[in-house]
Amino acid sequence: MGWQAIMGLLIYGVLAGVAYLVQINARLTEQRMLRCKSELLALPHPAHPHFLFNTLHSITVFAGDEPAAVEGALVQFGSLLRYVLDAGSRGDDDAMLEDELRFVRGYLDLEKLRLGSRLTVIEVIDPDTLDCLVPC
Repeated sequence: MGWQAIMGLLIYGVLAGVAYLVQINARLTEQRMLRCKSELLALPHPAHPHFLFNTLHSITVFAGDEPAAVEGALVQFGSLLRYVLDAGSRGDDDAMLEDELRFVRGYLDLEKLRLGSRLTVIEVIDPDTLDCLVPC
């Protein structure tokens, strides 16, 4: 009878351990799914609609008078969108400061179309920092 009790406890322990592992696996799977969902929700919006609207409006203002400016603005706008989409598809959280500055300068050039002389930008950047990683 003693061996039967020991075997019963051993079988119970194995079954309880397996059930516990199944529960842990289910929790980990749920946590992974929640993490993936939160990462997707945390991704930056590739292009803010307000920025898109303002930029396209600024470009259309020049459409009749300055076709060369329109062409240049559309090329620059396409480059900005390409950079944002490429950064989003890579899933990188960080980028080289030099690349981010190029993006910001392009963005500000497009904003200058709309704002004209009301937009003034002063850059003071240490050249040694251009190869540093910064958040996208």
